[in-house]
Formats: sequence, structure tokens, C-alpha cells
Amino acid sequence: MLIFVKFFFMNKIVLITTISIILFSCNPIQIKHVSQVSKFNKNNLVFSLPKTVLTLHLTLEKQIVKKGPYAEFTEKYVGISNPVTRDIEKYSFKNIEINDNIIADTNQVFVLQYKHQLPWESLIQQSDGVILAINQTMGNTINNKSSFRFTNPTFDKIVFKELSQSSYIKDKIDTIYKQVKVDTNWVRVAVQKKTTDTLKLEDKAKEAAQHIFEIRSRLFDLLSGDMETLPQGEAAKSIIEYLKSEEQEYLSLFVGKTYVTTVEYNFVVIPENINQNEFIIAYVDPNKGIVKNASKNSQTIKLSLNTYDSYKPYTLAQLKYQKAQKKNIFPYRMPVQSEASVLVNDEIMYKKNLWIYQFGKTMEVPICFLKKYKFDFSNPTILTISK
Repeated sequence: MLIFVKFFFMNKIVLITTISIILFSCNPIQIKHVSQVSKFNKNNLVFSLPKTVLTLHLTLEKQIVKKGPYAEFTEKYVGISNPVTRDIEKYSFKNIEINDNIIADTNQVFVLQYKHQLPWESLIQQSDGVILAINQTMGNTINNKSSFRFTNPTFDKIVFKELSQSSYIKDKIDTIYKQVKVDTNWVRVAVQKKTTDTLKLEDKAKEAAQHIFEIRSRLFDLLSGDMETLPQGEAAKSIIEYLKSEEQEYLSLFVGKTYVTTVEYNFVVIPENINQNEFIIAYVDPNKGIVKNASKNSQTIKLSLNTYDSYKPYTLAQLKYQKAQKKNIFPYRMPVQSEASVLVNDEIMYKKNLWIYQFGKTMEVPICFLKKYKFDFSNPTILTISK
């Protein structure tokens, strides 16, 4: 009888110990919304539910045409009609992209309070508080910040360097007459006066045009072989390239110079209302680039979202979670899929399928399950919840 009682109490102690372990693994941990927590300590883990931010990356090609200093004399001395008579800028679309990144939803911040240790073996969390994975390792996540960059051409590439092959000044000799008294008579004597003057703009243009035709004449002689001493091989090639480059440089004094660069913009959109599916991003004027307000010639850039009212199928583990008692639960979000389109004047230029977290369901996992399962929330397309 004594042995039986002893055995009964030993089994009871084991049973109580087992129940205590189970309760300890679930009960000492609580998760509350940050608004319900008045005091924080070292055994508090703050985390946020994810939110999707969309960054539209727009690249415009900018063409700069600089008027030549001799533009008004182009047809007269070079024979080219309708030259560029003013500086011009032209913009056109080059590239459009959309990047979707995960950020913290500042309205959905929670505090996990524990006594001894966290309920999982490992945790991967972004610096802003979003939990990406539990009890497993994962690759690097993308969380780029928006930026603006303007690539501006350097002055050296659009300045006109060669304006004339000779000096811009010339000596001018004027003859004047003075009355000189010789004995009793006045004699008229010629006196030369030397002055320095600058060439007029038209004189400079005329000289530059003459130099262009001299270069062309030298090129013709070289290419036709009509030269007394004809260079060979690399020497001939180098001379031809130099003469052509010099010809273009002098010709640009009349027809102007053209330079092409790119302008890059990032526009950040955070969808807040699932019923709002269209956003006006910017207006692009072909002569001014991005402008604040729409104009007669501007093009409207819009972002359109077509959100599907469907969710990723539940796994067996998730079905168990739904049946479990919801006392101490861990909240996380299941995003919805959406098709993002970029339209220019209502014409679709770009499409991409992506996930929007803030439009999805908030799921609830009993804290007891956090020790048993692996969670990967970083990519909805490969969302895994497994043992």
C-alpha cells in the first residue's frame, strides 16, 4: 500500500510538471498593441506588421541643342538652311520600372512581453520592426529608399571652343592730313595712324566657313590620293579622323551642338485605400521635363492598381491555427496580389504583378505554435509555415 501511494504521488508530480511546462511555454508571453502598453522594459520586443511601398522609377532622355555663335550666317556662308537659332531642350521616355518594398505599418505596432526568453529559436527582423522570418534562415531582403538623381552635362561638352583659326584682332592703318607751315606757306602733309580693332562677328563667321571648305578640300585630296606625299596606314587614318573632327567642330559654330543625357526620378506611392486604384504621378512636358501642373503639350503619368480579392490557400498548419483558442496570439499579415500598371496618357507602358500587405488579412497564430513551426514572411510567393 505504501509503495502504491508513493508511485501515485510520483506520477502526479510528473503530470503536474508536464502541465506546468506546457503552460509556461504559452502563458508567460503576451502580445499587445503598443497603445495598450504604458511601460516598457528589457523583456519587451516591439514589432510591426508589414506594409507595401511602391517606388516608380522614371528615366527621361534629355536632348540639349545649343545654338551656334554664327547661326545667323549659316545659310549665307555654309549653305545650310533652317539652322537652330535658339537653345532647345527635348524630353522623351526612356525607361519605366516599379519596385515594391516592405516597410513598417506605424498603425500596427505590437509589443511582445516575456519573462525569461522569446518563444522562438531565431528571429530575422528589419530595422524598422517588421518580422521577416521565425526559426529559420533566409536570404537578404530588399528595402531600398527612394532617391532623386539628375545627370547634368558638363560645360566642356557643350561649349564652343574653336571660333576662328587666326587672331580676333587686326591692325588698321588710317591716313590723315595735317597742315604744316613751311616758311610763309601752309603745306598739306599725309600722316599714317595705326590702330587695333577686333574682327566683326560676320568676319569671324566668314573666316570659319572658309576654314571648313579648306578642311574638306584637304580631305578630298587625301581620300582621292591627289597629294604629293600620301600618308599610309595608321598615319592616314589618324589624319582623316582629326580632319573630320575639326570639320565638325567648326561646322557646329553654325549648326549648333547636340548633347544627350538622362534625368532620373523616383516617385513613392503608399496605397492606403483598397478602393483607390488610380494615382496621378507626374506631368511630363516635352520641352521642360517634369512639371507641377498639366499643360497643353504635357503627358500625364498614372499608376493603376488592379487588386485581386483572393488570398493564398491555407496550409494545414494555418487551419489548425484557426481552430486553436485565441488567447495569446501572434498577429501577421497575408498580402493580396495586385497588378500595377503605368500609363502615359492612358496608354499602358509598363506592368508588374506584386503583393500589397496593407490590403490583406491579419492572421493570428497561437504563441504555443511559435516553437514548433518555421515562418518565412519575406516573400508571399514562397510563404512557408512548416515544422
